[in-house]
Amino acid sequence: MQGLDPSVSNTVSQRAATGNLYSKKVSSASRDNQDTDIAFSQAFNCLNQAIRIIDTQYRVRFINQAFAKLCGIDQEKALGKKCWEVFNTPFCHQADCSLEKIINRSKEFHLEYSEVCKNCLTAPFIFSVFPLFSQNGALIGIMQSFRDTSKRKKLQERVVDNKKRLQTLFEHLPIAAWEIDLSRAKQRMNQLCAQGIRDLKTYLAQNPEDPLITRFPEYARYIHVNKAAFDLYGLDITLTSITRFQETLSQRINSSEAEMEIHIDILDVLYNANTPYEREYELAGPNGDTRKTILKISVPSGHKKDLSRVFFTMYEITRLRRAENELKKHQHNLERLVEERTIKLNSEIEKSKIAETKLKIMIKKERTLYRKLKNQMDEKARFTAMLAHELKTPITPVISASDYLVNNLKEEPFGSFARQINRGILRLSARIDELLDINRGELGMLRLKRKSLNIEGLLRECHSVFLPLAAEHSLSLNLNVPKDMMHVRADGDRIRQVIFNLLDNAIRYTPKGGAVIINARDEAGKTLVEICNTDFSLRDKKDRELFLPYWKRSDGNELKEGSHGLGLSICKMLIGLHGENLWVEMRPEIGTVFGFALPHLSVGKTTGGKVENFDYR
Repeated sequence: MQGLDPSVSNTVSQRAATGNLYSKKVSSASRDNQDTDIAFSQAFNCLNQAIRIIDTQYRVRFINQAFAKLCGIDQEKALGKKCWEVFNTPFCHQADCSLEKIINRSKEFHLEYSEVCKNCLTAPFIFSVFPLFSQNGALIGIMQSFRDTSKRKKLQERVVDNKKRLQTLFEHLPIAAWEIDLSRAKQRMNQLCAQGIRDLKTYLAQNPEDPLITRFPEYARYIHVNKAAFDLYGLDITLTSITRFQETLSQRINSSEAEMEIHIDILDVLYNANTPYEREYELAGPNGDTRKTILKISVPSGHKKDLSRVFFTMYEITRLRRAENELKKHQHNLERLVEERTIKLNSEIEKSKIAETKLKIMIKKERTLYRKLKNQMDEKARFTAMLAHELKTPITPVISASDYLVNNLKEEPFGSFARQINRGILRLSARIDELLDINRGELGMLRLKRKSLNIEGLLRECHSVFLPLAAEHSLSLNLNVPKDMMHVRADGDRIRQVIFNLLDNAIRYTPKGGAVIINARDEAGKTLVEICNTDFSLRDKKDRELFLPYWKRSDGNELKEGSHGLGLSICKMLIGLHGENLWVEMRPEIGTVFGFALPHLSVGKTTGGKVENFDYR
């Protein structure tokens, strides 16, 4: 019985034939049959499809629970009623009445229709009718089956819809794809397998006349080919059929050894069920160019035995391979650059190590030289101190004696001799003091006693002291100092020493008839002092050379009497102790100008008076 389980259908026919379904009263003698009927009814009630049994008088003899639910009637109330009173079908009171059809044909039939149920929903049914016969073969009724097919239809529609979507997706894939039915090829493969062929690849290479090669187009039925596949092989999908696509691939296989080799590889993969399969494939383009592609073969799980559906996909990777090659070249260049740079860095490191070693050696030598120099300077300091002491001791009584002679000898030329002796011994004493000052400055032992200094008074004093000396040299000594100048913070004795040295040098080296000028003026926070003389002999001399100890003129002129080249060096040092600088310049309108500045008393105090690393420049 179509629509019912076969065992249930046979049981229904047998039980109906005995007539037990038509009687609600069962005799006590047939107790076993009663139990069977109960089990039979329970079995029918468990079915999801609606079942009812009608006798030849159109009376309902049985309905299961599914039928009672379908028509909305109680099972007991439906028994004995006319079939159309319980559930009216489109065939009731018609020539197509199911009972009449069975009476006329005596065999089952099936049809599909929609029934409007009480819930006002239209449900599609498969309506099946089966004849019921007695033991002697007489027709005693029919069994009707109503099966709701709405879910099945929805599933079918969904399957169709999914198939359309998949077909659309397949057609518009950006990669080439085609589907082939290789069931006939699989049959040939099965024959070869039965013959004991294990290595299909070797077999086909030795038997090129095998149908898998010579008749492969007959063994392969192309089902679907998407547009990307046509484009890949240079074919126009609007002008080319699937058959033409198949012929194009066959021609390629037969005309190229490489294509034949790939074809045999594919057959071997399918023969050994080694799918999914993937390999790189060089495809000759329509313009003679070679394109690199990836070929993939896959077989759905339900088709691996017969190969009725085999999917081929292919996509081009030419640009990817080019990019990879470019990347490899770039990587190679980078590695080369890194290697070159590494070699260079190693060379630089080696040079640095050598330089470091040399530097350590130089530092060691420098320390050794420093210790030697320090020892020499210490020796020099001790020697200078001892020399000064030894010189000062004998000249002290000479100075006293010369002072006495100058004050008491009035007769000439003895008075003149006494004055010369006195000047000479005083210069010698001054040179000894300068020598000691240089020594103390070099060792950083020279100290200043800073306090408020009336620079105007000091300059006027120096002017009066050197005025007679300038007259002796036929020079004019001019003082250009304003009144009420601001006081400065300085060591008066040391500034007096500086001015004395500068004036002494100016008078010594200014030609006769020349002039020496003392200038001073207040500026922002400082007082500027300048000693000028009309001497242009230092025009081409460098400042650095002038202030070096024991410097001598290089213009061919000898140092003047009493000069030892220490004066300017001492002046430079003393002004540096005050935090300022002694400078020299040539002015066309005057000549040589030595100058320095001193801070006003109101300016912040300079800490310390110790000379450290004094620079004579």
